[in-house]
Amino acid sequence: MQDDLTAELLLLLIEKKGLSEEEAMDKLYSSKAYKVLMDSKSDWFYHSVGYVYSYLDDELKTGVFA
Repeated sequence: MQDDLTAELLLLLIEKKGLSEEEAMDKLYSSKAYKVLMDSKSDWFYHSVGYVYSYLDDELKTGVFA
Protein backbone atom coordinates (compact mmCIF):
# COMPACT_ATOMS: atom_id res chain seq x y z
CA MET A 1 0.00 0.00 0.00
CA GLN A 2 2.82 2.41 0.84
CA ASP A 3 4.57 1.47 -2.40
CA ASP A 4 1.43 2.34 -4.37
CA LEU A 5 1.19 5.73 -2.67
CA THR A 6 4.86 6.37 -3.31
CA ALA A 7 4.47 5.64 -7.01
CA GLU A 8 1.39 7.86 -7.24
CA LEU A 9 3.14 10.70 -5.40
CA LEU A 10 6.08 10.47 -7.78
CA LEU A 11 3.73 10.66 -10.77
CA LEU A 12 2.00 13.71 -9.29
CA LEU A 13 5.32 15.47 -8.75
CA ILE A 14 6.32 14.74 -12.33
CA GLU A 15 2.97 15.80 -13.80
CA LYS A 16 2.09 18.79 -11.61
CA LYS A 17 5.53 20.23 -10.99
CA GLY A 18 7.17 19.23 -14.26
CA LEU A 19 10.01 17.44 -12.50
CA SER A 20 12.15 14.73 -14.00
CA GLU A 21 11.83 11.28 -12.45
CA GLU A 22 15.16 11.77 -10.66
CA GLU A 23 14.16 15.19 -9.30
CA ALA A 24 10.81 13.85 -8.12
CA MET A 25 12.48 10.94 -6.31
CA ASP A 26 14.99 13.27 -4.67
CA LYS A 27 12.29 15.65 -3.43
CA LEU A 28 9.96 12.90 -2.24
CA TYR A 29 12.54 10.70 -0.52
CA SER A 30 14.12 13.64 1.30
CA SER A 31 10.80 15.04 2.57
CA LYS A 32 9.38 14.81 6.07
CA ALA A 33 6.04 13.86 4.48
CA TYR A 34 7.67 10.72 3.04
CA LYS A 35 9.19 9.84 6.40
CA VAL A 36 5.76 10.07 8.02
CA LEU A 37 4.23 7.98 5.23
CA MET A 38 6.83 5.26 5.76
CA ASP A 39 6.45 5.28 9.56
CA SER A 40 4.57 2.12 10.48
CA LYS A 41 3.06 3.93 13.46
CA SER A 42 1.39 6.57 11.30
CA ASP A 43 -1.91 6.02 9.56
CA TRP A 44 -1.00 7.99 6.46
CA PHE A 45 -1.03 4.97 4.16
CA TYR A 46 -4.80 4.76 4.80
CA HIS A 47 -5.33 8.24 3.35
CA SER A 48 -5.81 9.15 -0.29
CA VAL A 49 -2.91 10.17 -2.44
CA GLY A 50 -4.46 13.64 -2.68
CA TYR A 51 -4.39 14.03 1.09
CA VAL A 52 -0.75 13.02 1.36
CA TYR A 53 0.21 15.07 -1.69
CA SER A 54 -1.32 18.21 -0.17
CA TYR A 55 1.08 17.92 2.79
CA LEU A 56 4.01 17.15 0.51
CA ASP A 57 3.19 20.08 -1.77
CA ASP A 58 2.95 22.47 1.19
CA GLU A 59 6.26 21.19 2.53
CA LEU A 60 7.95 21.69 -0.84
CA LYS A 61 6.52 25.22 -1.19
CA THR A 62 7.30 26.41 2.35
CA GLY A 63 10.11 24.16 3.49
CA VAL A 64 8.04 23.32 6.57
CA PHE A 65 6.09 20.15 7.28
CA ALA A 66 2.90 20.97 9.10
